Formats: sequence, structure tokens, C-alpha cells
Amino acid sequence: MKPIRLLLLVFCFSAVALHAQQKSYPVDTINGKSYYRYKVEKGIGLYRLSTKFGVSQEMILEANPRVRRTGLQYGTTILIPIVEKEEEVVDVVEVVEVEEIEEVEPVVEVKEMEPVVEQIVVDSPVVVQEVVAIDTVMLVQEEVVDEVPSIAADSDSISIVSVEHDTMWLTDTVRLAIMLPFQAVATKRTVGMERFVEFYMGSLIAIYEAQQSGVYVEVSTYDVGKGVQSIENLMMENWRPVDVIIGPAYPNQVQKVVEYVRKNRTDTWVLVPFISDLKFECKYDKLIQFNPSSKSEAETLAQHLLTLGDDVNCVLMHTRAGEVVPPSVQDLHNALKRYDIPTTYSSISSVLHDSLSRALVPGKENIIIFNTEKFSNLTPVIPYLLKAMNNYQVTLYSRYSWREEEIGIPHIYTSIFIEDVLSPANYKQIYQKYFENKPLSYSPRYDLLGYDLTKQMIEVVLDPTATKIMEVWTGAQSTIGYVKSASHAGYENHQISVIRK
Repeated sequence: MKPIRLLLLVFCFSAVALHAQQKSYPVDTINGKSYYRYKVEKGIGLYRLSTKFGVSQEMILEANPRVRRTGLQYGTTILIPIVEKEEEVVDVVEVVEVEEIEEVEPVVEVKEMEPVVEQIVVDSPVVVQEVVAIDTVMLVQEEVVDEVPSIAADSDSISIVSVEHDTMWLTDTVRLAIMLPFQAVATKRTVGMERFVEFYMGSLIAIYEAQQSGVYVEVSTYDVGKGVQSIENLMMENWRPVDVIIGPAYPNQVQKVVEYVRKNRTDTWVLVPFISDLKFECKYDKLIQFNPSSKSEAETLAQHLLTLGDDVNCVLMHTRAGEVVPPSVQDLHNALKRYDIPTTYSSISSVLHDSLSRALVPGKENIIIFNTEKFSNLTPVIPYLLKAMNNYQVTLYSRYSWREEEIGIPHIYTSIFIEDVLSPANYKQIYQKYFENKPLSYSPRYDLLGYDLTKQMIEVVLDPTATKIMEVWTGAQSTIGYVKSASHAGYENHQISVIRK
């Protein structure tokens, strides 16, 4: 384990005899206990209330359970216990720096799950506790963390330390759970694994920015692997109430999470970052699907083509006889038919026999739509398409994953990402400060995806009416617009663009 530096916060308890200096507050008596009825003033936090009324912060929270979730909100009325005796108030005395600790024992006893995770694989502006569905990340002010260990580019995991800090100066509270298959104990890292790590790194920067703006964020992080057993164990044994669950990354796991929160945590948002089509029946109205369904993408493209009127001709190209048409292609075919968009038919076999011209229409934009999602299936036809461009206007309907292919043919495709995105300067500055490794992903960058989705969900939680979920929201890499889903009871991102290159 690499040497790390750990900051320990030393606390002391002092007895103080404080009474509310203002005796003009209305007094309520509830179950034999007396409380001041206090309207929250602008800019005040729990610490100031504690000293003002001579009660501990925990007593205020116990008298107002909703404040634990929403934080102190300006203009709302809360109850302040009336105490006429000395109470213990926690105060920070000093910060002691401990040099070069080779290993740090876990703060909590962690129950084993499959797969067993010993360390989280992400460094961050915050320092996190051991996480296997068991504990909570506490965000701290930047100046308290004097030095944060960095991730080397070839590191599989990093050391974990725990830092405690008085965060009661923050006025709003958000509780997040991030469930992704980090596979921290895997001996061989793949690009598929690293995208989840990158997503998490971006999430941590969004959390860091929220904390800097006065939001108290708690994060429970879970390496849930690929199966459902870890999800079931988590929900039954180690679950803690949260405002938002981000993840998991696999449909069967999402189904388990939704079943649980629908039954027990009906106020918890569930954001699915990576899945486009949820196959299971879902009646949970707080499920959010970031990747739009193939039906939504087909609808967007068909409506775009409809605006071109008679100037377009879609050529539906079959790759080989008997090949199963993917659902995404079938959805597009159905949308073209529904809008009566001019369509002709061909096949790779016909093209190889030099008969492509039979399906092309002079004077129109001929959009070639293959019934495959694999670019390799197109390669035999590319020379013929290039030849046809001498006499016809030819455009390839491309998948998002094909867009960077150098084939010399114009592309048209749908996208939920901003093209040619550059990360914001403040984001890049924070990233470079806390992470040595550079993002592996490009277009989309998974760290920016984690940043955008986490940042938006924090804003949604802080909006008491939850109206922000229905607003068009622009982030660093994505413009997101959720609408009520036609396939499940929650919401689906419909902010889809048609891109031409």
C-alpha cells in the first residue's frame, strides 16, 4: 500500500450554559415538552441556531426530522427545544497532521459480499470510508484536506482514509447512493470497468462543487458487480435511506432496486445512467432513464426527415437473408412507415451485383439504413456507396458508435451528447488537482457523464417541488430534458439531437 497522509480532527466537549437570548418567540408544548416556534432566517445554519438557543445540533434535528433530509430552508418554521440546563456542544479544537501512515485500518467492520471489495478504486476531492454497502462518504471543506493521495495512471486501486469534519455549517442535505460494478478486486482492468470508475470520478467533482456552495452531501458507494445477489444482500442487510440512487448498470439489478424502493422507499429517486430499454414492467414513478429508448430515437429521426418532405429517400438495406433485425432498426422502420416517408429497398447481395442504382433516386438525398448495429457488416458495401456518390446524393444513417469511422460518406445520426465538448475550466482545474490519470473515454467522456447526472440530481433533490426533473437542463456534456415515459411510470430523457457530419 502506498504511503498516505491522514488528517485527524481532534474534538473536545465543553459544557456551556446558553439560553435563547430572544424570549419573544412563540412557545408550543408538544407531549409535555416546550419548543420555540422559529422561522428560519436567511443564511443561518444549525451551528448558529445551536449557539443562539443553547441546544445541541442533534436536539434540533431530532425535533425536526425533515431537516435531516432537506436542510434548513429559508422561510420555513421549525421547533427549537427549550432547555434550561447545560448541554454538551461539540467544538473543533485543532487539526493534527499524522505523517506517512503506511496502512489504515477500516473504520467500520464490513460484512463480506460477493464480490468482496476491500478498497474503492477512485481518488477524489473528498476522502471516503470503506464501502461495500456499509458506510457513508462525508464531504469536507477543501482547506481541511491538506493533501489528497493521487491515482497513478496504472493503479488498480488506492488507499482509503477517513476524515471527520464538522459540516453543520451547510444548510441543505442530499443523500446519494452510487451503485456501479467497479470490480475493484479484479486483477485485470478492462475499458468496460474503467468507464464506471471515470463516471464516479466525475460524480465526486459534482459533489465537491455542491459542498462548496453550501450543500451537505452524504454518499454511500457500492461495488455491486454484475449479478443480483449482491443487490439483494444489500437491500436486505445494509441499506440506508437516501434521496437518490444512481445506478445500477444492468437491467436485472435495476429491477431489484426498483422492486425494493417501490415497496419501502417511495421517496427515493432511481437514476439509470447506462440502460436505454428497460424490459421489465415498472410502476415506480421516480425512475429516471437517461439513455432514451430506441423508439424515442427513431421518432426523433423520423420527424427530422419529415421536415425534408419529398427531398429525401430512405434506402432500407438488408445485410443477408434470414438475419434477425435488431429492435432499434425495427423501431426506425416502423417510424418511417408511420410518417409515410419515401422508402425503397435493397440488400448487400444486390449491391455486390452492382444494382444499387435501382434503389437510389436522382435529385433526392438517399439515406442508406442498414438493418444491423455492427459496422463490420457494412464494409463490403462501402466501395459501392462511394462509387454511387458520383451520380447520387448518398448519406449513411450511422450509429453513434460509428460516427468516427473514416469512410468518406456523409453521416446522419441521433445523439444525446453535445458535440465537440470541452470540459469547463473549473471542472478541469479540480480534476487535474485531484487525479493524476487522464480520462480514457472520449465522446462521450464518462467522467463528464457522471458529473452532469450527479449535479442535476442534486439540484432536483434541493427543489422541494421536484419541478427541475421536467426542465431542460444543460450540463458540461449533455443537455437533458426528461418527460413522462411511455414504457414505464417514471421519466425518460427526450433531449435528442440529429447530427449531420
